[in-house]
Amino acid sequence: MRRIASLLRMRRTMVLTASMALAVLLGCGVALAATVNCEGGTCVGTRSNDTLFGIPRVDEKFGLGKGDLMYGYESADRMSGGAGGDLIQAVDDQKDQIHCAGGRDEVYFDRDLDELRRCEALHRR
Repeated sequence: MRRIASLLRMRRTMVLTASMALAVLLGCGVALAATVNCEGGTCVGTRSNDTLFGIPRVDEKFGLGKGDLMYGYESADRMSGGAGGDLIQAVDDQKDQIHCAGGRDEVYFDRDLDELRRCEALHRR
């Protein structure tokens, strides 16, 4: 009888340890927010709240999930916010293409220059 009780305690301990290890592995798999300095070309954020900075070369930025911050910089950029409420800063006297998607997106853009699609809160400069 003692042996069976001892085996049950050991089994319970092993199940608890395995459950804790699984929880740690799942927690490590969560995407963390990123700060991305685009070097020209395509820049992609994560599923979390990201900040994407442009340079004076043409950039194509994809924010993907949640609320992202995107900054164009002295070039004709293409920016896509993805899901979530994004803040897109595109005031740079260049013709940018801005595609807002899900969520309430706030965009600062060049009046009569930038192209906007599906954006909600607009601030003309």
